[in-house]
Amino acid sequence: MNEHESNAKYAASGSAAGNNVLGANAACDKGTPDVLSANIARADEQVARNINEAMDDMACGVISTLLRMHLYRCRLAGKHGWYSYKACSYSDLRTRLQECVTSHNWLGVVAYATFLLMRQRIGTD
Repeated sequence: MNEHESNAKYAASGSAAGNNVLGANAACDKGTPDVLSANIARADEQVARNINEAMDDMACGVISTLLRMHLYRCRLAGKHGWYSYKACSYSDLRTRLQECVTSHNWLGVVAYATFLLMRQRIGTD
């Protein structure tokens, strides 16, 4: 059998690489996963990564917006100074954080945790 006849035989069986959209043998003799399934799995993984990234971005946006509104209301009520040890000690921030956890005030938790993180980063402890 010459090369042309061999290719014709594979083409007729539907197993030739030329018949696969992805250019690979879909019915692999060696038990490796078929290329189409592998590409579908990779696409599914990419979709999951995209969804995860979108949800993370959305969570960051929502938290940012809610925190800005919360801090604005607090400033209107006369609260300020989380960044100053004289106005609010590190211990006070920790106590208020714990109170928010106990009372399930999750926005307060985010706010006080952020204040503590910022105080640590800017070195005003």
